[in-house]
Amino acid sequence: MRSSVAVSATVPRAREVQPRRRALGALRHRNYRLLLGGLLISGVGSWTQSLAQTWLVLRLTHSALMVGAVLAIQHLPALFAFPLARPLTAHYPRRRLLQVTQATSMLPSLLLFAATAAHVVTFAAVLIAALAQGIVQAVETPTRQAFVLEMVGREDLVNAISLNSAIGNLASVVGPAVAGLLISTAGLPLCFLVNAASDLAVIAATALVRDLPSLLGTDRGPSPLAGLVQGARYVRCDPIVSSMLIVAGTLALFGTNRLTVLPLFAEDVLGAGPPGFGFLVAAFGLGTLTAGLALPLVPYRGGRRQLWTGLAWPLLLAGFAVSRSLPLSIALLFLAGVCHGDFFAGIGSRVQAATPERLRGAVVALYSQVLIGVGPLGAMQAGALTALLGAPVAVGVGAGVAGLVVLGVRLLQPAAFTFELPD
Repeated sequence: MRSSVAVSATVPRAREVQPRRRALGALRHRNYRLLLGGLLISGVGSWTQSLAQTWLVLRLTHSALMVGAVLAIQHLPALFAFPLARPLTAHYPRRRLLQVTQATSMLPSLLLFAATAAHVVTFAAVLIAALAQGIVQAVETPTRQAFVLEMVGREDLVNAISLNSAIGNLASVVGPAVAGLLISTAGLPLCFLVNAASDLAVIAATALVRDLPSLLGTDRGPSPLAGLVQGARYVRCDPIVSSMLIVAGTLALFGTNRLTVLPLFAEDVLGAGPPGFGFLVAAFGLGTLTAGLALPLVPYRGGRRQLWTGLAWPLLLAGFAVSRSLPLSIALLFLAGVCHGDFFAGIGSRVQAATPERLRGAVVALYSQVLIGVGPLGAMQAGALTALLGAPVAVGVGAGVAGLVVLGVRLLQPAAFTFELPD
């Protein structure tokens, strides 16, 4: 702290100008700007298809359990394939891999477009398309992350990751709104065609990049599986970090299953149809985006804010469960999205700060894998509870369990919420 003060006193102009120039440092790179534009278009297309696919399953089966099953099948490959995908990114050109995954991703979308347009779509076809999409995403995600490093270097990598997250949140606002309107006006087939076309944006962007450094073979760290084992061993012996992971996993398990339960709310509870479904999902995404944009203005320090957002999130979901007004439901989901975005941004920083530097990468990898693993489980539990008890009760039960876990950790392991981040 003293050294930074001394430097600022010695060279005040450099310290004043540098943060402004570096605030969006990743955008200095032409290649990254191209990719970011492609990712935004592709993200909007992906969210458009996600909502259309969920609505299609509901129309075919009239079962929340089947909606949850399709979402679980789509997320399942990432749980097993994600740790095994790194060798591909280390030994093959990332640009070529990204182009292949994007081109392959078009095939399930085109299958659903053709089947729905010809009125011959079946639940089995949707299940196969979802599984194929999940396999492609399990390879595409680490490939894209490694490709970003090639374009911006380590100096701007953190900023690029933040921008990627912001673009993803923006897509989660625009895509659902577009899907809801398209389903109600042009029909389901166009949503799948839009997603297939959106993948061309990433292919075009990667084709236009130039002067990339060769980073093949530079990834010499431990294997992902070894890193996960190392992280698990440490977390098991650290009650503070393990408590934070329990809270994060519980909230993710019971508080992020909007694609499973919201179509039932839109159709049966609120009577809002596809547009209402789209706006409900978009409201949650807008809240997450708002939290991400506001975080630099009010950065985390202590855990008190973590506790309050962890409690407010389930309370807002409980309020949503009893709401029968579309505007009120949208407002409650927006606020829940704000708490969601703020909570996970804070807990990511706090987990890293509480972990020794030599183990930080392994623990962060474990934390990410926990959230990935919660995806299929969350979709299935939400679908099963909704099928048994109805959407409002399912959301209420999930919110109650999440809130009780947060309170339990606060009482049994208060250090999880009192641990201070370093300045």
